[in-house]
Amino acid sequence: MADSLLEVLVRQWLRDHAGQVYCAECLASVLGQAGPPGVVSAPSIGLALEELAHQPQTFWAGSCLCGRPGLRYGW
Repeated sequence: MADSLLEVLVRQWLRDHAGQVYCAECLASVLGQAGPPGVVSAPSIGLALEELAHQPQTFWAGSCLCGRPGLRYGW
């Protein structure tokens, strides 16, 4: 199954910021500034994070700086 554009965007953001954990809400805030309003939402990013969480050798669970659970890329 092909990755969604949003999943690719989230994956690339996490790779570009390797080692930092991001939750859906914080990613929506950051990524939403780069796109049209309403296109990038926390629930849709949450779904992308759930898909990426199934790649445990690449993406790791952790706590975002805001305290919510999220994912990070890398070790």
